[in-house]
Amino acid sequence: MSDPLPAKGERLTHGLLYRRIPNVGGRWDPGCGLPLKYAFTPATDRETGVKETGISTYLVRLTTVEEVLEGHNLHFGVVVLDIAEIHRAVAELRTKMGTGKTKVAPFGEFSITFEPSDNPKDGAARHAHCWMNPTPGAVQKELVRLTSPSRVAKPCGPLQQKTGSVDP
Repeated sequence: MSDPLPAKGERLTHGLLYRRIPNVGGRWDPGCGLPLKYAFTPATDRETGVKETGISTYLVRLTTVEEVLEGHNLHFGVVVLDIAEIHRAVAELRTKMGTGKTKVAPFGEFSITFEPSDNPKDGAARHAHCWMNPTPGAVQKELVRLTSPSRVAKPCGPLQQKTGSVDP
């Protein structure tokens, strides 16, 4: 039996997420075929210039790689992240904070929530949109650590020069 559809705003504790990765330097390592830390960096709003605190992802069981990529550069990549693994990694980070074992700055309450959109400008996968927040540098590094070649749903194509476009 499959899981029921989560309610809007519901915190997710298990399942898989897609994360779209731009094919620009600093986001993707073509040598190893995996994302880099900046693939998980929050975007800056084009209109306001305000940097977001989290990142967009998409619930795998509700969408496809094709929907996640629709309307984006055909050379973008997609990786799969395991929600339970992310929560375990963040919990481990928290146990290291302030112990001298790592230089992890304190950050707010971490969550992954189901945040679907009805707005067509949000793309074909908007019905499966999730929000991971916050994603400071230490969490970004953990997301890189949790990826592997088997978690690459679609590799990035040739790297492009950064065009100033906002991260997906």
